[in-house]
Amino acid sequence: LHSIVAPRLRNMTPERYEQIGHLYQIALERAPIERAAFLAEACGTDEALHSEVISLLAAHEQADGFIEQLPDDLAAGWQAATSGLPKQRFSHYRILGPLGQAAWAKSGSPKTRS
Repeated sequence: LHSIVAPRLRNMTPERYEQIGHLYQIALERAPIERAAFLAEACGTDEALHSEVISLLAAHEQADGFIEQLPDDLAAGWQAATSGLPKQRFSHYRILGPLGQAAWAKSGSPKTRS
């Protein structure tokens, strides 16, 4: 596990980690336009602290809206997009449809397709 941790975090003390997290949370509560001034004052001449908090804020902005839809809504969209797939062959295999969809007979048991 130690080898996958970013090099700059390997030697970070718990107090420093907490300080970065605290400033990050406070900065998030502020309007984006106010964050630069807040961080300049809060970090002072500690460029490493400023850089870490800015990095977290940038990652937060990138991830914003990452999961906007519920998983069921996403799955329904994927199914709708693939429902009209044409029947095709791959090598000597015949593609019947997307994985995860079974054809069910009236008895409620899976029906084999040929």
